[in-house]
Amino acid sequence: MNIPNPRFDAEVGLGTENLEDLEALLCREGLDLRLTKLEAGPFSGLCRLLDLPGLRVLRLVADRNLQIQGSLPTGTLGVVIPIEAGPELRCDGAAIGGDQVMLLPSAQGFDITTGGTVDLMMALVERRPNAPMAAALDGSQAASVVVGPDPAHVRQDALVGLRDVAAAVLPPDGSSKHAGAKCLAVRRSRAEEFNQRLVPVLESSREAGGTATASARERQARCARRARDFMEANLRRRVKFEELQRVSGTSLRTLHYAFRDYFGIAPITYHKCRRLRCVREALRCAAPAETSVTEISMDWGFWHIGRFAVDYKAMFGESPNTTLRREHSAFGGDRPRSPTLSRRSSGAWEPAESAAGAIPA
Repeated sequence: MNIPNPRFDAEVGLGTENLEDLEALLCREGLDLRLTKLEAGPFSGLCRLLDLPGLRVLRLVADRNLQIQGSLPTGTLGVVIPIEAGPELRCDGAAIGGDQVMLLPSAQGFDITTGGTVDLMMALVERRPNAPMAAALDGSQAASVVVGPDPAHVRQDALVGLRDVAAAVLPPDGSSKHAGAKCLAVRRSRAEEFNQRLVPVLESSREAGGTATASARERQARCARRARDFMEANLRRRVKFEELQRVSGTSLRTLHYAFRDYFGIAPITYHKCRRLRCVREALRCAAPAETSVTEISMDWGFWHIGRFAVDYKAMFGESPNTTLRREHSAFGGDRPRSPTLSRRSSGAWEPAESAAGAIPA
């Protein structure tokens, strides 16, 4: 598994009301995941991560609609397993029901939106040549696919068993009936059982092709991804409706429905949430003596400072000035740069003046 310094049989965990803390933990553990809150209000979440030989398990519990973007380490297969989730849970535009799992290849990035409160597990399975599932992995799909109960290929109890074993490998609160070496032995045993239960699921994805994607749905997905990519590349400014229509290659009405179907959120709301997150990261990394909220917000294209302050407080539960002062005090004036902001920074993303027809900030 291509993970920097994997620590087998090591577990880390964090319960927090700060989404950035969760992302920083994942970054330190070598996982390329970016978390964005897609709805206003206070956040509370829990993250646990366990490394075992050939298997890395992540459990994320959150009480808000989140976007989880990232990519898998080379040589792994990702398995997204909803423990508890609502009907709006989506991965790469496909809904994942409580009796389904999503298989993710390492050849591409992925985009998950939780739609609300969620208890989600992601297992990263190493593609080992001599592993019992080697044949199933070698034939696995090159694109993400949903696998659900299908009498002709995989029984529902197989998927339920896979979910139950995954939940037992890493309880959300870290509780266990065993301790020390016995606990590790139990976890190793459950990890092996997880791998064994995964084999028929992988085989079923080959035989049934998972949930087939119609050509019309794929066209909608491409339309939504183009709009998403354009907005991600223009987070420092407001984008025009005409620009979204041009890059998506469809009407605004069709784009709106396609985007909501793929991401579970309107494109206007998505863009605002992403830009507000960028401002928050910039505030957390800045020094009050060297800059101001007004300067930073305008640098990210928020020209109406009063409206921006209202939106910011609604999203994060505090004023932008509070973020700037608190983070400076917490680090004593010597702040580490946000890993997420560092990944996103680009000289091509320059602030631009607002124009008629632009999406409201």
